[in-house]
Amino acid sequence: MNNEGHLQQSALDNRDETIGKRKSVAKDLSMLDTQTPRRVLQPTEGKLPPMLWLIVARPIESRGTVIPITSGAIIGRQGDIRWDDPRMSRKHASFETIMDEENARESLFTLTPEKDRNGTLINGRRVKGQTVLHENDVIVMGETHFVVKVLF
Repeated sequence: MNNEGHLQQSALDNRDETIGKRKSVAKDLSMLDTQTPRRVLQPTEGKLPPMLWLIVARPIESRGTVIPITSGAIIGRQGDIRWDDPRMSRKHASFETIMDEENARESLFTLTPEKDRNGTLINGRRVKGQTVLHENDVIVMGETHFVVKVLF
């Protein structure tokens, strides 16, 4: 078989594999129980709680990893959120949800460096105390770069 024949056969094999996966997904979906009512979470006092995630941008081998953050969580090599970065401290930084002083109905997410011997940067600036986080902020802890994602 020549090179063109190998390419055509490879394309056919890939197509068959994709069709097989689609059939498997369709079978799984057909088994879902659509008749049982689902419980829908209701907002507390008209509002859902805010949520925060960190998405790893660097190092490349961890790129795209999504880390859900809860209020009070500590990130570090030995924190509540364990992250294996040799330049990150054991308990590098903590996250909190606080009430916005200007608008008591709104919440804010903050990061506070703990025992961060190599520092914590937010958008290229070293932070020392509690700092408010915003959508798409870039946090650098150790050699890891995280992008902040917020849902209010």
